Amino acid sequence: MEHLSEKNNTTEKALAKLADNDDDTIEAFGAMQLLSSTVLAAAARGEVDLNAIASWMLVSRGQDTSCAWVGCPEAERLHRERQTK
Repeated sequence: MEHLSEKNNTTEKALAKLADNDDDTIEAFGAMQLLSSTVLAAAARGEVDLNAIASWMLVSRGQDTSCAWVGCPEAERLHRERQTK
């Protein structure tokens, strides 16, 4: 349960920084502006799992959840392992 609390706290901090027009936060999350309204709305309704999509994209880059390069096969193993927990 603590993990969920940490996740919510991080999300709340990011939303507050976005509301305050924090340049670094806007740059970090700005790519989400490129998503279509349809995808964003589906994600907001819980119909699209952006976590799973982000994980898939990291695998395709060969990165783990810390953005460390581990290679595609290892990244895939790590992400699958994380999803089954």
